[in-house]
Amino acid sequence: MTHTIEGTKASPPTAKDYLVATPVVMAATINLWKVQSLRELVPLDLTLLSFGITAILVLISATHSPRFSKHAVVLLALLACLLPGAIISSGSHPYAVQKSISLFTLVPLLILAGIQLIDTPQRRQAFIHVLGLIGLMVALALEAGGTATVASPDRIGLQDGNVIGLARVCSLSAICLALAKVRGVGRLATVAGAGICLHAASTTGSRGPILSAVLALIIVLFLKGRSRRATRAERIIPLALTAIVVWQVGPGSRLLTAYGSESDLVRMDLVGESFKIFAANPLGVGWGDFVLHMPLGLRLDGQGWNQYPHNVAAEAAVEGGVFAIIGLGAIVMVATHRLWRLQTSEAAASLALLIAAAAAALTSSDLTGNRTMWIFIGIGLAAGDRTAHGFTVFSRKPGSQVARRERLRQTARF
Repeated sequence: MTHTIEGTKASPPTAKDYLVATPVVMAATINLWKVQSLRELVPLDLTLLSFGITAILVLISATHSPRFSKHAVVLLALLACLLPGAIISSGSHPYAVQKSISLFTLVPLLILAGIQLIDTPQRRQAFIHVLGLIGLMVALALEAGGTATVASPDRIGLQDGNVIGLARVCSLSAICLALAKVRGVGRLATVAGAGICLHAASTTGSRGPILSAVLALIIVLFLKGRSRRATRAERIIPLALTAIVVWQVGPGSRLLTAYGSESDLVRMDLVGESFKIFAANPLGVGWGDFVLHMPLGLRLDGQGWNQYPHNVAAEAAVEGGVFAIIGLGAIVMVATHRLWRLQTSEAAASLALLIAAAAAALTSSDLTGNRTMWIFIGIGLAAGDRTAHGFTVFSRKPGSQVARRERLRQTARF
């Protein structure tokens, strides 16, 4: 099987591309949409299964990849920036221990999965297709069988599923569908699917994921429009989706009544308090130890030791210190730049997904819970790589003799 050089016209994904992309999508998103009914239907632990398969594929890929050592340097630099927080961490409660372990196991695995496995246009397309399908299925389940949550009757969910997680996977799917590379009737169907996903997300009462998705779409399609690569339909998409959001945040909508302004104020207070603590402790207080320094009045009920600022930037600063926030910011910017400079549709969709995941990470969950952000960072680092799929790719014109000779030497791998 021959893979296309980055920057040239890519062939469609193959069955192998989908087989590799599916467990990676599962590992990155299953914490967002896994519900009790799924656990009863499938006796296997899907989280453990998806991470196990992903880890095996990463190991196989790394043994055949000349790129592994180069990207390992970037990953090791990030881990070095996260290390002071682990050293300082008290380890006096379960959340601190679990968080320190996850930052040095789960996070590197997700980044490496993006780098090693979702490293070509075909793999990115397959990843986007699988993610779009999963999110659409969740959206249809919410529309057809969603019920009011116990905590808030104005919010719709699925059994014991996390409503914010459901909203996030639906919003990411809306991006996949809105930027799908189809024309004619297929374009209308994908835009309609994007609208369904955003509407389903709105029924959960979670605003952050929806606004993050629409912001990402507008940014990416604006950039495509500036470069004259956007079709007329693509220029209409952000306007249509923005209209849906405006309609959903109107008076009496779930997005305003379900969550209320009190929660927003509490989260703003958490972020503000985080940076106050960071100013007094520039090296951080240790991973998971924000709970030991935050005012008692800001602790969220029902979360026990699992207290965090619900903003990964504030979390990295207060717990990991100045090195962690620099490392996080640098790796996000590098991944964003590598995706932005590519001239392909699946790279534009991946860029929008990275922006949406990073923006959503500023409003909910913690560093280890925002798995989609880490996977898209890995995808971004691999984008446009000159050694994609285990062979050297020279930046020559596709029709040149050197490029033709190089393609003859290309060999397939995972």
